[in-house]
Order: sequence, then structure tokens, then C-alpha cells
Amino acid sequence: MAKAETKTGMGLVTEVSDVQTTDKGRDFVVVHVGGKKEEHKFSCWDEDLFPQLTVGSSIQFKWTQPGKWKNIVSLESDGNGSQAGGNGQLTKDVLIVRQACLKAAASMINIIENEPTVKAADGITIAELFEEWVWRKKSTEPEPPEEGE
Repeated sequence: MAKAETKTGMGLVTEVSDVQTTDKGRDFVVVHVGGKKEEHKFSCWDEDLFPQLTVGSSIQFKWTQPGKWKNIVSLESDGNGSQAGGNGQLTKDVLIVRQACLKAAASMINIIENEPTVKAADGITIAELFEEWVWRKKSTEPEPPEEGE
């Protein structure tokens, strides 16, 4: 059997699902990576890479397709799991989202600034919660109500 060709890819991680095989009990993750035009699904069996595959991370990676599934075999990032491109800088998309979340949190803190228990550091916590919500899995979005409900 011929060895599968290694290819490179890059994109923003939009979803990560932990999976365990039923036959051997091995863990792997299914990673959805969005590019400029569309989203692709990859598996990753290398447990050392799992911490770097987080929703919102911009990754550059090598992958193979030895059979039906595309498999991430290595990451070419800054190695610390941050949302950085290959040069270690945060991607433009991540910066925009973080800035918007911080602005929304600051506006929220400004509204309740007379409350003695609210501190400036609470704004960072709120911004982080907003950012987590922005990068959430698509499947957590509520379904619209049926007409007539």
C-alpha cells in the first residue's frame, strides 16, 4: 500500500469534538477547520496535539488522507495553543473578536459602575465570557420557535 501524501492547511478551528473508538478505546478528536471559502473536517489521533486544537485557534497544520478521513499529523504553530498564526501573532479575526468583546464588557461595566462590588477586573472576565460565547460550537445555538408557538 502506498503512503498517503502529506499536505498542508491552515484555518480557524470552529469546532472540536472528543471521540473514543469502540473497538480499541483510543481517544481522538474531530476538528472542524474553516478556511476562506469553506469548512473542512479532520481527525487527529496525536494526543500531544489535542491541547492546541481549541475553538477559535488559528492553526497551520500538515495532514494526510490514507483512507476515507483526513488526519491532522502535525501543527506548525507557536506551540503553546494560543490563537496565533505561524509567526506567533494573533490573527486579525481573533483580535477583532477580542476587541469587540472587551468593548461590550466595558460598556456593561460602565452601566453598573456605581455598584461597589464591580471592579475593573470584572470587565476582563466578562470579555472572556463573551469571547467564549462567540467561539462556541454551532450546535449550541437555540432553534427558532415554530410558527404559531
